[in-house]
Amino acid sequence: MLPSPPSAFALLRSPRNLAIQFELATQTPSPDHPTVADLPQAVWRNKRYVLDEPLSRKGSKGRKSWIKRHGFFVVEIDTNNSPLSPYWACRLCDAKGQPEFFAAAATSSAADHLRRYENVTWRA
Repeated sequence: MLPSPPSAFALLRSPRNLAIQFELATQTPSPDHPTVADLPQAVWRNKRYVLDEPLSRKGSKGRKSWIKRHGFFVVEIDTNNSPLSPYWACRLCDAKGQPEFFAAAATSSAADHLRRYENVTWRA
């Protein structure tokens, strides 16, 4: 017996994790001088996010924390495509379909999460 095709609701629903949403969004070419509206976006619980790196100041060295290897630095954007708060989202939780978000101003909460729930340490 053949498997049934996905329902219309399943086709309309956003992918369950951020990584897939960002991957699908980056498959389309972006303009030479992109605005926030042109950046790849992901939606989670009615909030929109873009990756943090394209919004970094020109010449900045970017984020250096070890937690970057285990997640995404994202920025929430409002309905006018203005950047709001930066967050770090756990890649391991995202793969399970339940991303956890932590304020990116400090890495201690994200590091505690990785140690407590994912058994990851900075040496990993």
